[in-house]
Amino acid sequence: GIGGFIPLSQSPGENVTFLEGDLLLDNGGHLGWNLSLGYRGLNEDGDEDRLRGGFVGLDSHFTDESDFYQLAAGYESLGKDWDFRINGYLPLGQSKNTIRDIDIDTGLQTSTGFQANQLVLTSVRERQRILQEEEALGGFDAEVATQLKKWDGGELIGAFGGYLLSGEETSLGGQLRLGTTFKSNFNAGVALQHDGIFGTNLSFSIGATFPQVRFQKDEEKSFQTENEVAIRLRDPLQRRQTVAVQERTDREVFFERNVGPLRNPEEGNEADQEAPYRFVHVSLGGAAGDGTYEAPFSTVDEAIAFVTANPDPDSNANTIIYVDGEVLGASATIPSFAIPDRVSVLSQGPEQTLAGRSFPGFANEPVRLPFNTENFLNVDTANNPDAIGIRVPLPDSGDGFFPTITGGANPDLVTLGERTILAGFNVQGAAQNGVAANDVSNVELRNNRITGSGANGVFLNNVGGNVTIFDNEITGSADRGILAQNSTTAQSPDITIAGYELANNRVGMEFATTASATGPQVPAQIISVGPSNATNTSAGTPSGIALTNSIRNSAAEGVIVRAAGDALLTSSSQEFSFDQGTIDGSGAAGMLFSALVGAHVQELNVTSSTITNNGGPGIDVLNGTPPTGPTQTASSQEVVVRGSTISGNNGAGININLADASSQELVIRGNQITNNTGDGISSLAQNVSIQEWRNDASTGDLGASENTITGNTGQAIDIDAQDLAVLPVVGIAENTVSGNTVSPAIDIATTSTPGNVGSPTACLVLRGNQVDNAIQLTGLSTLVSSNIESFQVQDLASVVANNNGTPVIFSSNLLGTITTPDNAPFENTTGNCIE
Repeated sequence: GIGGFIPLSQSPGENVTFLEGDLLLDNGGHLGWNLSLGYRGLNEDGDEDRLRGGFVGLDSHFTDESDFYQLAAGYESLGKDWDFRINGYLPLGQSKNTIRDIDIDTGLQTSTGFQANQLVLTSVRERQRILQEEEALGGFDAEVATQLKKWDGGELIGAFGGYLLSGEETSLGGQLRLGTTFKSNFNAGVALQHDGIFGTNLSFSIGATFPQVRFQKDEEKSFQTENEVAIRLRDPLQRRQTVAVQERTDREVFFERNVGPLRNPEEGNEADQEAPYRFVHVSLGGAAGDGTYEAPFSTVDEAIAFVTANPDPDSNANTIIYVDGEVLGASATIPSFAIPDRVSVLSQGPEQTLAGRSFPGFANEPVRLPFNTENFLNVDTANNPDAIGIRVPLPDSGDGFFPTITGGANPDLVTLGERTILAGFNVQGAAQNGVAANDVSNVELRNNRITGSGANGVFLNNVGGNVTIFDNEITGSADRGILAQNSTTAQSPDITIAGYELANNRVGMEFATTASATGPQVPAQIISVGPSNATNTSAGTPSGIALTNSIRNSAAEGVIVRAAGDALLTSSSQEFSFDQGTIDGSGAAGMLFSALVGAHVQELNVTSSTITNNGGPGIDVLNGTPPTGPTQTASSQEVVVRGSTISGNNGAGININLADASSQELVIRGNQITNNTGDGISSLAQNVSIQEWRNDASTGDLGASENTITGNTGQAIDIDAQDLAVLPVVGIAENTVSGNTVSPAIDIATTSTPGNVGSPTACLVLRGNQVDNAIQLTGLSTLVSSNIESFQVQDLASVVANNNGTPVIFSSNLLGTITTPDNAPFENTTGNCIE
C-alpha cells in the first residue's frame, strides 16, 4: 500500500491535528482504502513525556463479490519506555453478502427386492446445500509496546496484545510483534497472530517514509535525545488498516432413506401401515426350502400346503405364490392343482406388476386393483386427488419361461377359489377343463396359454363378482374356449375379457344364463369383450404371442350369448358388448344371440369389429321359438351393431328372427355389409311380437342407417312382419345399396293383422338412401278390414325424391292404405303409429 500523513494544524513539538490515509492492494488483487482524522498532544509530566491522542476513520475493502465499509476509532498513549493503544471497528451498511447458495440434489434412487416373504421397497435421496458468504468482522484490538533496544539511527520495539473479531462467529485472538526503525525513514517488522477464525498467521513488513527528518550533523543526536517523545507526533497510526473479511463456506447434507414392504392397497390404511403382500416363492426343480426368497419351495403343491396351513389372517388376496419356472433353460411342468381362497399364483414368465399403497419416492399413478378393470382406490386424496397408488414391477418377472400345467389327478387342471388369480402359465391337455371355477366370486386370468382341453378352456359356473380375463390364448378346446354360465341370482358376474387369441375351439366364447321356475332364480351377466389396455393389464403375453383380439376357425359359432328358461315366467338379464374384435372362419354363425323360453332381457352391442367368412350368418339374432306362439317367450332384446365389417358369411350378414310375445329394439348403423351369401340384413317378426328399428334423435340413431350394403346374393334389406307382429318404427336412412343379386334391394313386407284396428303394421322412415334398383312395400294379401293399414310412411309425397330418385314400388296386392304422419320423428306424431 501507499499512504500519506497530512498535518491539518500543529504546534511544533506540542500537538498536531492530522489526516492520514492509505490506498491498499491485497494478495487477491482487491483494492481498499482508509481515511483517518486524528489528534496528538504532548504532555510533560515530570521526568516522563507522553503523547496522547485519538482518531476516527472510515475504511473500505473490495472483493470480487462485495464492497464492505467500517467505522474505526482509537486511543493511544505513546511514551519513551512504553506505548498503549486500543482501537475499535464497526461495520457499516451490509456486513454480510451471499456469494452463492447452491442446492445439489443427487436425485431419487429407488429399488425393489425380495427379502424372506416380502417385497421390500427402498428409496434413497441425498441433497447438499453449499452456502458461500463473505462477512465484514467488527471488534477491537489493544496492545502494549516497549523499546527493547536503541542504537544510533534506530530502535527495536516489542509489542503484545489481544483482539476480538465479531460477526456470525466471534473469536478472541492474540498477537506478538517486533518492529524496527532505522535511518529515520525506513521500518520493518514481523508479527505472529492466532485466532479461531483465521487461524495462525506469520507476517512480515517493510516500509519507507518520505520525506525523512533532516538534522544538522552536530544537532541530530542532541535533538533526538531531547525530543525523543515529541518527535513521534508524526508516527503513523498503529491499527488494523482494512476491513477484516471472513469468507465462509458451509455445507449441509440432507439424507433421506425409506425402507418398507409393498402393501396391498385394498387393505389397511396409510396410518397403521398394515397389509403387506406375502410372497411364497417356488423354484421348480430346486432344493427343498421354506418358501422364502432365499430358500424357495421346489413345488407348487408345497407352497399351496404351506398357505393352507398358514393363512394370512388379514388376507384380501395378499398372498402370492410366485413361481420361477425355469429348469435347465427350459420351462418346467406342474401337475394339476386348486388355488386356495384369496391366493394368487403368478409365474415369472410375463412381466408382472402389482398395485401398492403410496411409498416415498415411487410415483403415484392410476393403478388397477385385482379383479377390477376401472374402479381405482385413491390412497392419497389429502395431498393429491389424482395420485391413487404405485405400480411396482415384480423382480425377476419377464424371463419368458411359462411353466406348463399338465397331468395330475384332477380332470380340471387349475381350479380357482374365491378371489384368486392365475397368471403366466401354459395350461395344456386337460381331461376336462383347463381352468375351472364353481360358485366363487372374483377371479382373474392373465397371460396364460390354454390348449387342448377335453371340454372347455375356461369354465366359469355360477361365478360372481368381477371376472377379469386379460391377454390369454385359448386353442383346441373340444367344447368352448370360454364358457361362463349362470343359473342363480346369488352370482351376477361382471366379466371383462381384454386381449385374447381364440382358435380352433368348437365354440369360441359362450355366455349363458339359465333360469328355472322352481327357484325362482334371476341370473344376470355383464360381459365386455375388447382389446387389451396397458393401464389394466400386464405387459407380458403368453409365450410371446402377439394377441390379435380374434376368434378364428371355431367348429360351430364364434360367440354365443344365450338366455334360456324352463317356463314363460322365468327370467334373466345379459349385457354384452363386443368391441374391436375379429370373428373369422366359424363353422356356423359368427355371433349368435338368443333368448328362448322365458322373459329375458338382453342388451347386445357390437362395435368396430370384423365378422367374416363364417359358415352361417355373420350375426344371428333369435328371440322366441316360432311357430309355437306367445306361450313360450316374452323376452326383450336391444341389439346395436355399429361401425363393423360383416362380409363373406354363408348366410345373411345380419339375420334377425323375432317370435312369441317378445320385443326387439334394433340399431344397425355405419357398417360395411358386403358379399354375404344371403341378404345383407334379413328380419322376420312373427306371432304377437313388437320390433322397433329405433329412432333416437338424441344419438342420431335411425334403425338401419349409414350402412354400405353391396354384393350380397340376396336382397340388401328384407324385413317381414307376420301373424300379429307390429313394427312401431322402421327407420331406413342414408344407406348406400348396390350390386345385390335379388331385387328389389329394400323390401318391407307384411301379412300381419294387428289387433288394434286402425293402427298400421309398420311406421316407416325412408330417407337419404342411395339404391341402385328399387324399394318395395308389400302389404296384406287379403282384405281383413278396411280400417287396417299396412304402412304409415313419413312424408309419403316426397319419398322418391328423398331417396335419390329411387323408385318406390307399392305392391299390387296392397289393400291397406298408406298415410303420412303429421310430423317427424314418429314420437311427435298425432297419427296412429305405435311408439
